[in-house]
Formats: sequence, structure tokens, C-alpha cells
Amino acid sequence: MEIIKESIEIQRTPEEVFSFLRQIESRLRLNPSYKLIEFRKLTEGPINKGSRYKVKAVSGDQLIEYEGEVLEFIENKKIVTGDSAGRLRVTLTLKPLQRGTLLIHEEEFVIPDEALYESESQVLLSPLNFWQKVLKFLVDIERIRIDERERRIEAIKVQLRERLKIWLRKIKEEIEIGRSVGAL
Repeated sequence: MEIIKESIEIQRTPEEVFSFLRQIESRLRLNPSYKLIEFRKLTEGPINKGSRYKVKAVSGDQLIEYEGEVLEFIENKKIVTGDSAGRLRVTLTLKPLQRGTLLIHEEEFVIPDEALYESESQVLLSPLNFWQKVLKFLVDIERIRIDERERRIEAIKVQLRERLKIWLRKIKEEIEIGRSVGAL
């Protein structure tokens, strides 16, 4: 599993930030890596530990479908979600600050080898197609040398961190602006 981690300060209380984060669909709609076309809750009641949902999204010209689950849920402190195949795990942790909240976003994921075989320019120029490939989970280490594989993994992680930073800025804007006009 690969890991990327970023954080952002949000000028709202942990309760206000958590209120937005528990709305999984709203949060996913802000993801710059794909366009969410359907979000369906599979379990009854409010989002909590054990809640399951199905996601359909488009990345480039590829359809992405997966089932997710809330693996851990600590009110106003932490939400952990993962896909049912164990290929992706997202941990959102909130830390109170003197003037707001620190949102820490950590992702653990598998990069399929097919994403590593593309030319570097294809990976860098096609960020939307990348998530579709990550979610397919096809790993075959023998096809490329270990050092080249590691170099490509690091290049992909750099791109993912950049998109994660964009996503966190969008979440921050949504929470700060949304709260100021009472939209949340």
C-alpha cells in the first residue's frame, strides 16, 4: 500500500468541519480526480460506523464503480472509509486549533501496475484516468524493474498529493463560505 498525507487549516470548529465531512457525497463531489455521477447509500440511518454506499464516477472516458464503507467513526474527531476490495482507505482526522480545525487527510491505496506501464507523460497529462486505474487493482511486479517501478510510484504520488491539496482547498472553501451564508 502507498500512502499520501496532507492537511489544511479550516477556520471553523471541529463540529462544523465534521458536519460537512460526514456528508460523504458532498465531499466526493469536490474531488478533482473524477466527476461523481451517482452516490447511493446502501444502509439505513445517518452516516456512522458500518454505513455502506455505492459510488459511480467518470474519470476521463472510464466509468468507476465501487462500494465503500465507514470503517471508523468518532464524532467530531475522525472518519475512516474504505472500498470493499481493500484497495483504498481514507482517514480524516480533526484536531482543534485555537482558531479553527486542522483537517488531516491520509490515503492508503494500491497503484495497479497498468498505471505504472504508461509513459510518464500519459500519467501526468491524464490525472482523471488515474483513479480509474487505481481502483481496478491489477498488480504485476515482474514486468518492470524495481527501481523504475519505485520512480514511477513516486511520480504518481506527487501528482496525487497535488490533486489532494486542490481537493482540501475546495473542502475548506465549501465549509468556510458555506457556513458564513448558512448553507450547511
